[in-house]
Amino acid sequence: MTSVDPPRPSVPSGANHSKRPSTIPCAGSASAASPSDGDLIRACCDGSDAAWRTLVARYERLVYSVIRRLGVPDEITDDVFQEVWMGLLRQLPLLRHEPALPRWLITTTRRIAIRLATRHRRRSAGAASADTIDTSACNAEDDAFVARMEEAQLVSEALAKLEPRCRDLLMALVRDDDVPYAAISRQLEMPVGSIGPKRARCLQQLLELLGPSFRPAGADRTKADP
Repeated sequence: MTSVDPPRPSVPSGANHSKRPSTIPCAGSASAASPSDGDLIRACCDGSDAAWRTLVARYERLVYSVIRRLGVPDEITDDVFQEVWMGLLRQLPLLRHEPALPRWLITTTRRIAIRLATRHRRRSAGAASADTIDTSACNAEDDAFVARMEEAQLVSEALAKLEPRCRDLLMALVRDDDVPYAAISRQLEMPVGSIGPKRARCLQQLLELLGPSFRPAGADRTKADP
């Protein structure tokens, strides 16, 4: 295979990762006709900076979610985040036909996180060690964990395809399951009486986007009337 120099990555660094979930755009923010992972990988290998930025935007939330679930110390979070993307950059020519990029990112993030945490422990007396990483509860090699992370990615992509009103309502309900409808009404400038029916319609649209084989836990749960 001819060696291809992919575009230089534009990877977030030095950010306040405690705020990342509220500031990173939802993965799959493009329309339903957005390019596939394979299309983006091939474009990256052909030197497209735009394709690389799109690929990072699509999966940076997933990478950070794995880092957060593993309990990576704040001191090395940026380093892990950066190295994952540098690793993907190096592997792009070998991933032209990769059918499961999310799984590759999940397992790679876990491996890098454990390695850098171990090095961090050895170099910094008293610093957080690799023992703080929850590899038992959040094992990326475990099929159940990988499936949960992949499911979360699919939901994120489907949410991004909803019209903004639906997406804002579902996200407001997910952030705090006990938030009163009155508070949501004020936040979204939506009549209290329309929140329940609107929620049901939006959930149905979300499930249609996810497809018949997708059954997220709690999808049939209904919120009590205010």
